[in-house]
Amino acid sequence: MNLLPIVVGIAAAAGVWLLVAGIVGSRTGDAASLARQRLARQEIGLGQSAVALELERPLSERLLMPLRRWFTLQVIRLTPAAQAATFRRHLDFVGAPIGLDPAGLQILRIAGAATFGTVGVALGVFIGSPIALGIALLAGAAFGFYLPVLWLNQLVRQRRAELESALPNALDVVAISMEAGLGLDRALEQLVRHQ
Repeated sequence: MNLLPIVVGIAAAAGVWLLVAGIVGSRTGDAASLARQRLARQEIGLGQSAVALELERPLSERLLMPLRRWFTLQVIRLTPAAQAATFRRHLDFVGAPIGLDPAGLQILRIAGAATFGTVGVALGVFIGSPIALGIALLAGAAFGFYLPVLWLNQLVRQRRAELESALPNALDVVAISMEAGLGLDRALEQLVRHQ
């Protein structure tokens, strides 16, 4: 039995459901109209607690809105601009190893996907099954695509650990220098000389 049509159908149904939930959610009421309704109740003396106001919303809205917000944040996080900003921040933090910039990291990811995808195809051909060929290709390409990101995250963790281990000594040198009568700028110069 071929499961591909079933998986594609479930994915399409989930996509349609998310689309409809987003459209209905945007129509149910914006924040301004909801705030006006609550203020009107407060003015006529029907003030309620925050819990009662929250329970006043439909159950589907209380359950789906947090899921929708989380999904939206994940999609925004994966946009090229947000991803490039994250890569720039990480590369600046670790000192741009091998002269990488966000575009260079993306090129490295694409090259890794192509390389490991080719290795996956070779492995799939060696196994001999068309399904194994497809799975090995996808697994190799995914591994190659995310390997540079994992490498960069490892460099960030190492750099963060180095900074955390050096911070107490640096603060000690600054504190001792300031206790000796130096200003903050001179204390920081003293720290740079001792490092």
